[in-house]
Amino acid sequence: MTSEFTHVIAKVTFLKTEEGGRQKAPAFRTSHKYFPHVVVQSPDAREATRDENGYLVEDYLGVQFIDDPNDYELGQTAEVKLLLFYHPRVDYSKLVPDATFTIREGGKIVGFGAVQSRHRASDET
Repeated sequence: MTSEFTHVIAKVTFLKTEEGGRQKAPAFRTSHKYFPHVVVQSPDAREATRDENGYLVEDYLGVQFIDDPNDYELGQTAEVKLLLFYHPRVDYSKLVPDATFTIREGGKIVGFGAVQSRHRASDET
């Protein structure tokens, strides 16, 4: 059952500033919380899809990034835990192992990743 899964382990890469990404990599272990969206799609996507009125038309899935590696930089790949923040009200069934996604801050793509595994709250990772 989809709603049983509460987090995923993923490998993510945040785009470098010159690639259109962030100014610095977000820190997840601090008091700062990081709640972007992910869109399941090719990791090569660099622009959001909009309709003729300019509205975003992709399925944005709200997540919270937790358990980041201690020291990593933009452009490096890191393994992270993504809390499926709106579980069970939102359908996260597309976030399955091997699914690829982009990381969004509003309509801006700031990174990409791939799901490694799915877990329940009681699972050890």
